Amino acid sequence: MSSLLLGISPEYLYFSGEQPKKILGLHEPYFLVICPSGMSAEKTRRNLVTKWQNNKDMDGVFSKIIRFGEIEQYKSFCNFGMSREVFKVYCAKSYFVPEVSDSLFFNYGVYTGEHDIPYQQRALADFAAEDRYWLFDTKGTSRELKVLVYDIETTQFLEGKTDVPIDIIGHSSFSMKYSSKKDLDSEEFSFNIEDIPSSWDDLEVQQSVSRNPEEEIRNLLSFCRLIKQYDVISGHNIVGFDNRQIYGRVGWLLRNYKTSLSKQDHKVFEEFLSVYTRPDKSFHFGI
Repeated sequence: MSSLLLGISPEYLYFSGEQPKKILGLHEPYFLVICPSGMSAEKTRRNLVTKWQNNKDMDGVFSKIIRFGEIEQYKSFCNFGMSREVFKVYCAKSYFVPEVSDSLFFNYGVYTGEHDIPYQQRALADFAAEDRYWLFDTKGTSRELKVLVYDIETTQFLEGKTDVPIDIIGHSSFSMKYSSKKDLDSEEFSFNIEDIPSSWDDLEVQQSVSRNPEEEIRNLLSFCRLIKQYDVISGHNIVGFDNRQIYGRVGWLLRNYKTSLSKQDHKVFEEFLSVYTRPDKSFHFGI
């Protein structure tokens, strides 16, 4: 059975029934350098590579570049009958791309492109073009997804604070079967839900109640272990509230109860924060 891609972050790919896989080695963040008319792409690339080799070990924008791609032919973005010579500049981190792109644009007289594409979308587009991965694509076969639905309650909530105690975690789960496929040449897509519970009546809702920090730590550890068993995590407004509150509280407990946590408990919380969650780091590109 082929790997089923469920999600992506700037650092990990998440597959059904598998451990998260590092993107590094499978894909690297990059942008395009496009030379204006009359400027030699080959000479420009050679000069930039020399500049990079002389400065990559020093602090500065060139230290954020890991390599330069070869010269390629791209169809013009605005004149489809015209081709341009371009080359890719690969960066060590996805969030380095706008800064490096700006520096080459303003200081070296080149045009840059595709620097404003969020990295997850950039990686997914490349994986799709290479026919490697497509989100939730079962290639027409029937697959089962395990879904967890959860909700939290906090009695000490204050607007803007994400370190308040999580008093109650309620959750339920179910399985669904579906099939999907895509044809990029014809741009045809299908997603068919084949089996899903029609009622909540038979689904058990489990609740864990925390009356003190020790119980809260125990319940949060159980929840952090629980989520790794599921393909989809859902709930009412969890992106805007529940996810943020749990993320903030686990981080607070790690900082303030460090000596009370066992090495194993510390690892569970740390892995939850670094691998299975990620705060929103959206920002505006360019000057």
